Amino acid sequence: MGDQQPHSPQDRYYERYLQDTDPTVRASGGGGGRRNALIAGGVAASVLLGGGGVLLATRGGGTVNDAGAATTTSAADPSTSTGSQGPSSTTTSSSTSSSSSSSSSSVDPQAARAAAYGPAVKPGWRIVEGKKDTSKAAYDIPADEKKWSPPSDPRDLLGWTAENKEDKDVITSAPTTYLDGHCATYKQGNAGFVGFVNVGPRDPSEVAPDVVERTSKLIRYNKTTKQYAKASSIRTRQITVNGGKTPAIESLMTFENGDVDAKKCEGKNYEARTIAFSGNGVSTMLLIYRNMDHAEKMPDQDVLDIINSLRPMK
Repeated sequence: MGDQQPHSPQDRYYERYLQDTDPTVRASGGGGGRRNALIAGGVAASVLLGGGGVLLATRGGGTVNDAGAATTTSAADPSTSTGSQGPSSTTTSSSTSSSSSSSSSSVDPQAARAAAYGPAVKPGWRIVEGKKDTSKAAYDIPADEKKWSPPSDPRDLLGWTAENKEDKDVITSAPTTYLDGHCATYKQGNAGFVGFVNVGPRDPSEVAPDVVERTSKLIRYNKTTKQYAKASSIRTRQITVNGGKTPAIESLMTFENGDVDAKKCEGKNYEARTIAFSGNGVSTMLLIYRNMDHAEKMPDQDVLDIINSLRPMK
């Protein structure tokens, strides 16, 4: 509770899961503690975080909801929220409540997802579905379970809360982490992740560069110096996803980590991409975030194939 040391991006990272019965997560205001937190499989738990703070707390105060709408001062929607940051991952078991079990034991989840979203664009890859009320889409990941860890539930959340009050939270749902536990001195670490960002009905051409810039600022900020590390300009272009069937907007930015913690195997250089398109009454956004200095960084071709696999619900 007395940890007053500067917090690295790894410390400011958190992973959260929403309760089935209550879509809003109450947040305690303030708190300088670490933000590695989780609720397994949609079942709430009360756990203290390292360095102070309470499970599911955010630095901004207010409430957080997974529908992306901000209430009071903090939110899961990066278009409206204020809030803190960092990369890495905590692992969790898939203990679930009765309503969070996505399918019966007699139904193959991959077959059910293929029926709802179409088969994996790249044969042999696994389908990851987003929340049906907000994302209304799916993406595919490689079959290698040693490197790629999909969410146990589409409502799983992963992202950052802002330490600078002028910045805003970026929270993803249905996140897949890359190289969980890769760091010998920090087993909660990862080398990147992929997840949906709830942006409501916002125009993809406007929200894609907005969210990628906000993501970069969360990693670039140094709480001690109150300065931002270097970043590239934003590259925004029109692409296609869904195997070439759906027009989309992609924004890409590379940037430096403003507070590197070598003990947590953090890199100096990171990349974030946002891919957004409109359909089914919403704008869908996928965020891809990766450590560019890792010896086994998320492969470029995998990134391109994941982007190509992004597709709306049928």
